[in-house]
Amino acid sequence: RKVHACASHLQQVNSGGVINAVAYAVASHEALQHAAGCDVLFCCAADPAARLVVACLAVTHLRLLIDVGTGVFFGDGPWRHAGAEVRLVYPDNCIADLGGVAQFARAYNTLRHPRLPARPQTEWHQQRSGSLATLNHLAAGAAVQMLADAVCERITESTGQVIELGEDGVLRVTPLVVGRTPADDQPCFCRYRGAGDRGLSSDAMAQRGTGSA
Repeated sequence: RKVHACASHLQQVNSGGVINAVAYAVASHEALQHAAGCDVLFCCAADPAARLVVACLAVTHLRLLIDVGTGVFFGDGPWRHAGAEVRLVYPDNCIADLGGVAQFARAYNTLRHPRLPARPQTEWHQQRSGSLATLNHLAAGAAVQMLADAVCERITESTGQVIELGEDGVLRVTPLVVGRTPADDQPCFCRYRGAGDRGLSSDAMAQRGTGSA
């Protein structure tokens, strides 16, 4: 499995570290229990439902979240649009304060009705044209730097950046600022801040309430 292969590689890179491979869906009880014991949550999931679960877990269990996403999409002409988004979210905010989760409605319905097929309406290769290794490395490097800056208290508030590779080959970085880039089409889960496992229950998710507690 990919999880065990990744863990094996990380163990080779850092032989003195302790690597625990948790090969479960992120919404499963086993995965949530392991994630709740972490100080920092990194989310690099392509699936919007998984991304939503991690974002909610960061709020309910007061964890620092670093959310990373990349994509290469078809353009109108011969060139393709490529970009990345890297967000660092402190527990006093939630992911909705920095743009939210893409395809939120589908993610929410998948979590509310897990027995229904989660198959997207279109295949992934019809939505995007693949990935770019150099862009992935750039996004991962930015995420690790954000963590380092948070540890040394150079970054003390939730923040993020959008990295775009233009048709001219020039990289452009646009900052994400809390209050300036909210997700107006989806709720804020800050009311469940510090609620623990109770905040992740289906009843709490069903309320989809907004506002802060």
